[in-house]
Amino acid sequence: AAHSMMVCVSTLTLLGGRVVSGAPASRTGSMNPTAVAGPLASLWVGVISFDEGSLQTEDVALNVTLTRTKATTQTAAFRWAFTRDSVGTPCVLQFEPTLTWSANATDAIAEGTGANPDFYSFQGKIDPASGWINGTVYHPPFSARVRAGTFAIHPVTPTTPAVPSHCIPHPVPPSPSPGAQNPPIWPAPAEFVAAAPSVGVQAILDASALTLVCNGPQGACDSDATGSVPAAFARGKAWAFMVPTADRTGATLTTVIVTVAAVSSLQFGVNESYTLAVNVTHAVITAPTQWGALYGLESFFQLVLIEPWEVCPVCNKYVLRVDVPFTIHDTPRVQWRGLMIDTGRHYLPPVVIKRAIDAMAASKLNALHWHLTDDQSFPVCLDAQPDLCRLSQYHDHVTGAPQNYTSAVIRDIVEYATDRGVRIMPELDLPGHSVGLQRGAPALYTNCTSTHKLPDPTTDDFFQLIDSIVGELAILFPDRYFHMGGDEVDTSCWTENPAVVKWMAGKNLTAMGTLGYFQSRIQSIVASHGKATMFWDEFWGANLAALNSTVAEIRSTAFAETLASGRKALTAGINEAWYLDHGIANPRFIQSDWEPYYLHDPFDGLSGIELENVLGGEVDMWGEGVDQTNFEPRVFPWASAVAERLWSPADRSGSTVEAEPRLDGFRCLLVRRGIRAAPIGPGAPC
Repeated sequence: AAHSMMVCVSTLTLLGGRVVSGAPASRTGSMNPTAVAGPLASLWVGVISFDEGSLQTEDVALNVTLTRTKATTQTAAFRWAFTRDSVGTPCVLQFEPTLTWSANATDAIAEGTGANPDFYSFQGKIDPASGWINGTVYHPPFSARVRAGTFAIHPVTPTTPAVPSHCIPHPVPPSPSPGAQNPPIWPAPAEFVAAAPSVGVQAILDASALTLVCNGPQGACDSDATGSVPAAFARGKAWAFMVPTADRTGATLTTVIVTVAAVSSLQFGVNESYTLAVNVTHAVITAPTQWGALYGLESFFQLVLIEPWEVCPVCNKYVLRVDVPFTIHDTPRVQWRGLMIDTGRHYLPPVVIKRAIDAMAASKLNALHWHLTDDQSFPVCLDAQPDLCRLSQYHDHVTGAPQNYTSAVIRDIVEYATDRGVRIMPELDLPGHSVGLQRGAPALYTNCTSTHKLPDPTTDDFFQLIDSIVGELAILFPDRYFHMGGDEVDTSCWTENPAVVKWMAGKNLTAMGTLGYFQSRIQSIVASHGKATMFWDEFWGANLAALNSTVAEIRSTAFAETLASGRKALTAGINEAWYLDHGIANPRFIQSDWEPYYLHDPFDGLSGIELENVLGGEVDMWGEGVDQTNFEPRVFPWASAVAERLWSPADRSGSTVEAEPRLDGFRCLLVRRGIRAAPIGPGAPC
């Protein structure tokens, strides 16, 4: 939970789930649990009192699902809905997955060292006679033992409705009306074969009864493998079955069978297709790789709904939102489906980046383009070049604490993303937009009057520095592609410096030719570390002798022209149509209007060699106007609207009338999962 969460009294509930074969194992657990009532019961209720202050004194619900993962440990997924958040919004739902839960006869700990290092932790003493657990709530990190408050909980009957009716998390809206083109899944699948009206029936589910059967080669079904199917299944269950139901009997669909043909590393072009076939008792997912299986599970869990949705406080059961049997055959339209984030202009804490990754995975976006540095900062702390970060990182305005990304933090984020099928491509923007780098290496820049100084191209010193930086980042980011910027370069800094002018004359270079020389050196450095270089489109007019592996990111009308020339290319929309910041600083689209993003199709009309050279597309969120306070609602679900354009075939998407209720519902799913996604317009259902 974020440090800013402030509640005074809350109702704490721990809602247990059935053991899932192959569920992810905890990495800690020094205590050996025994069969005492408290830590091994399936449901607790009680109170938490935070020291930070009081906004409301009404009951606040917190659900914690505990899944036994092996004999000595459990994993806890914390979910809560409190009556008012820090700005007064009622019934805001929050979520913290995969905390480590350990217990013995006298002690219990739910430690915030799982998927997110910023989680609160709970440590308490157990009364063996009554099962009560009393203890302390700690701020992150748990190792520091900084108190946040106290808690007291006791075991109750598992069927007891745990969430106060006034704060039941509102579920997603009902399924689209009969005859709608697509099932209530976002993005729309490539092919959906619905049940015939005469034979379709409702499938009923229950979290405690739903189990996973995973088939595949070594690595596909291992709980600790990269892209683990059991881990994805556990996450999906935690999100889908969030609200306790009064009736936990009568489940018909009890088994999800996932079959993976081969285990593959996560790189551009990997097969992400899947088939999902569901009848009244089973859901069967088949996929060529584990990455397709993850998308099949995402589609399945998006279909889970509490019925009746209109009167949630008396919910009786979970059902699928479409009748069974049905079959989905799904594969992406393009291979590169990305989101660019900018941490050079404003620092984004790792927890915010991880929530963005969660939202990307739900949207079937598979590439995070991380614009690491810019004029304002160089926040990457490299082992070989520590001064770059030390002299050009951000600092917290209140505490003065440095705001940066160490090697350990980057590795953690990359691992988190990879487990969810999201590749990360780093960007080091050069030679423009590099004042942040200049602060740490001023002697390697050209002396000129411009405030945007350029690196000195006349010696090898700067290129040796870049070789060191790229070498370290190439290890931290295993993706094949490395973005090196190249946009908005003002070459006047070179042309006003006598030494550089003399050097250019000796090599018979113009200013643009010097830019081409500079970037040719850069792409050779990147290639020497086994990576393919990507440049922004402005650079392609700089007489670059591009390597065959070098690709372009096009934001102009030259997308089709670039593809026709034989160059592989990625697009951020024609004329920057998929730039999300235009609704902030330079309005082009109204920020609440998702339709222009959704309707824009830069692939329409492409054919032949043009289509062969399409990598895909991405939506870009430049950081001048966003930081951790507003990043998520500025990005989602607008990026998700673009995601359907990138995933779904043109004939399955394009109608905003058909898409709007699905996007409304998907936005609610994001909110349910702890993503601070904004409404897409007035009257949004959650």
